[in-house]
Amino acid sequence: MNSGLNQTMRKIVLSLLVFLGIGTALKASDAAQMLRSNGKNNAVIAVLTIIFTGLIVWMVQLDRKVRRMEKDQNGTQDNS
Repeated sequence: MNSGLNQTMRKIVLSLLVFLGIGTALKASDAAQMLRSNGKNNAVIAVLTIIFTGLIVWMVQLDRKVRRMEKDQNGTQDNS
């Protein structure tokens, strides 16, 4: 049970690092200058935030389902 939580935290941290890496790359590029001048930089950041938040929520839910399935499978093997 503890290892599942650790794996979930690792996934979340990795997702955040990827998100921060994309943000850093966007700041350094010429496309970022264009987006800032057009005022669309905030829209891009908002969309990326929504996407990554959705991915994190999906991963946590999937991890819970897998843990529940493993628990059910282990319970049925013990009874057999």
